Amino acid sequence: MLAIAGAWAQSEPPKTPAAPGTKLAEGEFKNIQALKGIPAEQVIPSMQFIAASLGVECEYCHVAHANEKDDRSRKLAPAR
Repeated sequence: MLAIAGAWAQSEPPKTPAAPGTKLAEGEFKNIQALKGIPAEQVIPSMQFIAASLGVECEYCHVAHANEKDDRSRKLAPAR
């Protein structure tokens, strides 16, 4: 399962062009790493899809009620 997460984290996430005036993920959420450049409204559905695909809950990668924290190494995207 971690191999899948690692492979996903290393690939470039799909980007849907944002309409003019649309707020991007990094402008709406704190500490965005892997989903930069996508419309903010797509962040939560994208994270739900990723969690469901991996068979984990949000807290597998994120600190409960503090998603922006990097206290869990599984949340960190590899450096590019």
